[in-house]
Amino acid sequence: MPGAGLGWLSAAVAIVLILSLADLATGDKTTFSGALALTPFLASVGARPRAVALVGTAAALAAVGLALFDGFGLHPGLGRAVIVIVVGTVVAVQAARLRLRRERRMAELTNVADAAQRAIIRPPPAVVGSIAVSTWYESSADVATVGGDCYEVLDTAHGTRIFLGDVRGHGLPSVRLAALTVGAFRALAHIEPDLVKVAREMDGLVARYAADSANGDVDGEEFVTAVLAEVRGRNLGVANCGHPAPVVVAPAGQPGWLQPASPTLPLGCGAEPELERFDLRPGSRVLLYTDGLLESRDPRGCFVDMSAAVGLLGCGDLDDGVRALIRELNERTHGHITDDVAVVAFESLLSDKKTALPS
Repeated sequence: MPGAGLGWLSAAVAIVLILSLADLATGDKTTFSGALALTPFLASVGARPRAVALVGTAAALAAVGLALFDGFGLHPGLGRAVIVIVVGTVVAVQAARLRLRRERRMAELTNVADAAQRAIIRPPPAVVGSIAVSTWYESSADVATVGGDCYEVLDTAHGTRIFLGDVRGHGLPSVRLAALTVGAFRALAHIEPDLVKVAREMDGLVARYAADSANGDVDGEEFVTAVLAEVRGRNLGVANCGHPAPVVVAPAGQPGWLQPASPTLPLGCGAEPELERFDLRPGSRVLLYTDGLLESRDPRGCFVDMSAAVGLLGCGDLDDGVRALIRELNERTHGHITDDVAVVAFESLLSDKKTALPS
């Protein structure tokens, strides 16, 4: 980072000056020319190679100047000290070059990860079909931007359809399966009028992926907990495949959990969900989330209870509600998220609660 590099360079130059002033202050009693050899290494931590070379040159010149000032002259000890500084500078310059290569490589990998995230997790527009939507995704890894949580919101001829999934495991296998699952939903949501059949087709795809992976680099026990939803007018249909129950936050009311009447297995394990329908009251908001929201831990390692905090979704507009919920999660975990968190919140934009359902 440019700011950090300037800081290390400034520190190295400051040490050259401090050592030189200390040598001048002590006269011929003490020499600090040997310590000057450390300054190029200090600069190499963050500065560019050319700047490191300049620091080394300044250190060598300072060593010669201090020797002449102290009256030692061009003695053999000075030559050895300058050689040590020059050799140290060459090594420090090479170290700075290696560091820059790694930083560039890391930047390239970050760009690839960002592109992968945009392909798997595409933040939807603020309005999709007849609903307002707000989303949030946060990875538990400090250097990762994409994981196994995924979501999609589509306006289809069969209503506005929403998918949110949580792939078992972490790493590249979970990212591949997340991409497969989201891609399947994007294709099937538009052509299959029955949401349950969409879920069953996706279950078959995940099962085949797990079977193909059994002889590959994963353990063949891959699955995806998922919830599929569709909004038609003021009617909400939910097909839950082993996923935490969605939450409905009514205006000035307690959150209501949409528990499935008949729990079923996740996608890839023989999911047989039932489509359950609920009426959406005016002003009600629905929250779909992955288990990272409810299973994060505080610094002591204790689970954070966010079940009551989901009522914050009713604060302000929809985006304000989602931000308030995530802010509460970060406060309770002290900013240390132990699992990926994906959130999809939506509300119907229709004002007439008697709106007929599309056929």
